[in-house]
Amino acid sequence: GGAGGALPPAFTGTVGPSAGLFVGDRYALHVPETEYYAAATAEFEVEEGAPCRVELPLVRQRSALTVAMISSKAGTSATAHPHWAAQLPVPPGASFRLLHAGLGCLVASGSADDSGLCVLAAGAKPQRSAAEELAASQRVPEAIRRAFAAVDVDGSGSLTVAEVAKALKAYGGLAADGEEAMEAIKRHDTDGGRSLDLFEFSGLVEELVAHRDGRELRLAPRPGAGGSADGGVSSRSGILVGERYVVRLDDHPRLAPREQPPFEVAARRASAQVVVERARGQIEVVCRNARAGTQHWSAQLPLPESVAFNVWHRGLETAVATGRAAEETGAIGGGGAVPGRVLKEADALYVGEVYVIEVPAAAEVRPCAVEFTVAALPPGAFQKVPVLVARAAGRVTVHLAAADAAMPVPAGVRLQLTHKATGATVVPPIALAGARTELFGEDALLVNQTYVLSTLPAPGL
Repeated sequence: GGAGGALPPAFTGTVGPSAGLFVGDRYALHVPETEYYAAATAEFEVEEGAPCRVELPLVRQRSALTVAMISSKAGTSATAHPHWAAQLPVPPGASFRLLHAGLGCLVASGSADDSGLCVLAAGAKPQRSAAEELAASQRVPEAIRRAFAAVDVDGSGSLTVAEVAKALKAYGGLAADGEEAMEAIKRHDTDGGRSLDLFEFSGLVEELVAHRDGRELRLAPRPGAGGSADGGVSSRSGILVGERYVVRLDDHPRLAPREQPPFEVAARRASAQVVVERARGQIEVVCRNARAGTQHWSAQLPLPESVAFNVWHRGLETAVATGRAAEETGAIGGGGAVPGRVLKEADALYVGEVYVIEVPAAAEVRPCAVEFTVAALPPGAFQKVPVLVARAAGRVTVHLAAADAAMPVPAGVRLQLTHKATGATVVPPIALAGARTELFGEDALLVNQTYVLSTLPAPGL
């Protein structure tokens, strides 16, 4: 590790004769533990003649990383009115990939819990689905896959110490014992399983070929990979202290794309914040007469000129928008002017959240409420939410009086009530028992509508 990162891939130093190293004696080269490297020791014997070259593999310190997903609205200033969406949790199933900022390779992956947190262990390994495992395995050269199958004696899909020793001999010409095979596993094992899977084995083969050809181990992405997560060099050491990483959010229907800045892992326990942006939707509030399409006399009546409504988030019981909608038109949540629609509160409707449209009681309409869930739609599209609005009804007291004040009102008077504009009969003929009666009934006498009240022919009238 280290190529393209904060630390160089190798360090070189020289110890001269003045140090008192005697030919034929054995010594130990020891590097103490630092914030970037674990302690390491290599034994060597001083030989006569050419200077002795001692190589000491250094193991980078790993870090456990806590990734915290927070809402973009959580940063609202405490001195201002906080945005209501700051209370919304991160949507379930929000997942991400951790990439090395310099190499572009995939280091780890994870998903947030209910609190928006994900803890990646020091030896974190990218998680793949079965389909992703199959696709990735197909990108491993066929020759390496055949070599892996040849040494995977038990067919377990991972190589044990004995099987790695066999691979070192077969493909590297090395008569390796169990200790050397274990060292090879440690260099390429990414999940701490003390074995090598196909992807880890491909790294070992690459190392063997490089050493056989006298070349340094290639740490840059392979040609044509473009530095992508799957095509480049994957991390074989987990999350390393001193390196810079960047989080890439996976596609999620309830999250909008958002670039995350790179960060440096500076300690063995580190944390990173990932700001998530909620995907927003647009709704078109479609007001309709609740009696439309029925046989009721008022089915053909239009609604009032405009109907006021409020939008509430159901879970938080918070008002998020208001508006007025005419019949068959009216929209909220969009951006820009749309003819015939009322657009308001563009930052209010979030995909996957449940809301309630409430029409409050007014002079001409009755209160009603409709629940809906915001759907993910293509840009510019509106989600239609129908609201059935019923007109408010009233009561009328009818007083009968004879045209001739000296005469009593005859018995058996029947009245007929019709709507003036449509001529529709509102209720069946009404028989009066006295000189006074009260007319009312659901959807009978609608507020601000004009009616005609007349007497029907009868004996004596």
